[in-house]
Amino acid sequence: MFAALWVALAFGLVAANATFYFADEHWETGDAAANGLQIRKAKTFSEIHGNYSRFGFHHPGPGFFYAYAAGEALLHDALKVVPSPYNAHVFVGVLLQTGFLAWTLLILYRHAPHPLLVPLVLILAALHFGAVNYNIPHSMYESIWPPHVLLFPFVCFLVACASLASGSTRDLLPAVAAGSLLVHGHVAQPLFVVPLFLASCAALAWHARSAGLSLRSSLRDSSRSVIAAAVVLVIFLVPLALDATRGAQSNLAAILHEMGGGSATERKTIHQSLNYLGTLACYVPDPEKFCDQLVAGSLAYARDRWYIVVGWLLLLVALAVAYRRDSAGLGFTRSLHLFLGIAFVLMIGWGVMQSGPMYGFNSHFAHGLLFVPMILLALAVCREIDARVQARLAAFAFVIALPAFVASAHDWGIWPQVSPGPVYEEMKAAAKSEPNRKKFLRFPPGEWPWATGCALALRRLGMDYRVERRWRVIFDDAKTGSLAAALRSNEMHVWELGADPATRTGFRLLRGPHVATLPPLLDPRATELRFEGETPSAAQLAPTGWEFSGGAFAYTTARTAVLYFQPSPTERDVEITIDAFPALFPNRPAQRMVVSLERERLQEIVAESDVVARVVIPAAKWNGRRTATIVFDFPDAASPRDLGISADDRLLGFGFRSIRFSEMPLP
Repeated sequence: MFAALWVALAFGLVAANATFYFADEHWETGDAAANGLQIRKAKTFSEIHGNYSRFGFHHPGPGFFYAYAAGEALLHDALKVVPSPYNAHVFVGVLLQTGFLAWTLLILYRHAPHPLLVPLVLILAALHFGAVNYNIPHSMYESIWPPHVLLFPFVCFLVACASLASGSTRDLLPAVAAGSLLVHGHVAQPLFVVPLFLASCAALAWHARSAGLSLRSSLRDSSRSVIAAAVVLVIFLVPLALDATRGAQSNLAAILHEMGGGSATERKTIHQSLNYLGTLACYVPDPEKFCDQLVAGSLAYARDRWYIVVGWLLLLVALAVAYRRDSAGLGFTRSLHLFLGIAFVLMIGWGVMQSGPMYGFNSHFAHGLLFVPMILLALAVCREIDARVQARLAAFAFVIALPAFVASAHDWGIWPQVSPGPVYEEMKAAAKSEPNRKKFLRFPPGEWPWATGCALALRRLGMDYRVERRWRVIFDDAKTGSLAAALRSNEMHVWELGADPATRTGFRLLRGPHVATLPPLLDPRATELRFEGETPSAAQLAPTGWEFSGGAFAYTTARTAVLYFQPSPTERDVEITIDAFPALFPNRPAQRMVVSLERERLQEIVAESDVVARVVIPAAKWNGRRTATIVFDFPDAASPRDLGISADDRLLGFGFRSIRFSEMPLP
């Protein structure tokens, strides 16, 4: 039954979108590309973290990523039955979601073998998750965005725990498998998984004792499930243990710091948390509008969607009546009621723990929790209908259930962070035309989704990349570095996303920004770079180490600052005239400035006051370069905060007014 249901559900979803899976290429940007980078690491068994969080840490584990990596290796790399890696990821995602749903149905049917139960639960699933997918597009079976993939593992975990608590030791395996994936998938899940699983184990021990058995003998009767569960648990614990060995530098330490209120400015009230759960029950796509601040209009969603509120109230009344009529009750049904209640209490607690906006995606798994009352309704309905009537209705119900379930997965348009077609074709051509196979990706904050897409495309081309260290949470920490060091070494090309196509050579991403592969041209005959004003002319050639504040000068705010440009050829030596002044402090009366052309030191300047310094670059060194980097090092730079002068933490070296380039006269 498990295999038949799994195949039927998965086949229906895949067949309904066969072109999406087997014909169209899909290329990731944004979060999808960031996940793709981690999936690539999982293919080499080197990933130990989950997806990144907006709070500066990663979610606990990479369980989902390893599943997608296996699918990519098999379906794309080996069998070549899908045209791009993302297609394989989504295919595996469908198998995971439908697999946990089928596992849930199997557990339910073992405890309540009513002919009508399975198709009735599927119909309710189609209605509930169809409403989720309609109101929150791209959020169901074909989405592998991490907040979306917890739904059916959460349902399966809750049902398996209730089954375990009622004495079914064989359901230790689904409880451990689903619970482990949940803990890997989201930082909130240990709050649910640990207490619910421990409660189910305690109830199992009590149940065995009430039956006059020992817990050991009960587990011995399901030894294969127990052994399989132990193996699964060990596998899922390995990456968590590897991370924990990093101590204070571990992802676990970052999570505990945040959960302890590290960067949080606020927590939510119980009223906000209850309202948050109400918005999720009403399928509101943007609950933060109603929950972040409780005001007169905070219940407007309930008024606008009154029919959904009425539906939930009727469902609760029906469950209360069914519970009273079944006072003797099945142990499983009673346990499921109990675990549902505990989970709702924990859900309120999770809402209170949140800091920052109460986004729907942060608790998307609540839609799995909200499905459990519908399961209880299906169990109650089947208890009230004669078995012979159910047998006659079952086939008809299946005819309705399977198409309805497939229809509920309609994605209402492709996910915005996945683009069909040759998005990176021009990028591939540009990357292959350059001698350096490593690119430094420089981009403003608004272009980070495209930067992750470029990084992933480069890795799939067998090339490498680096980004600035401030992006280490989204990108692999090992792929971050200093732009100044990269320019000084001249070992990688710098690509700037979002550059002006009218002035910068490069390529355009399909439906994306222009990417400059070369810096601006600089004419050495008569060019003056000004550092003052709102739009200083130096800004285009000064990618790192400077702070342009709109004043009469610009401070350097790092130990190294650089100018990066394409040098126009010259027949004469080039003279650089620097109009600057040192940042002076009571215990630091002078500062040094070392000027270099990449790694070649040109001149050291010591200044106690305003200085107009002249540096000469021989024509032989100026010419013949595709790009040039003039490096300014400030070994004496210091921050006022470190010197005990003020709270300013900028590492101040020199203030620059202008840098002028001119050709030296012929001898």
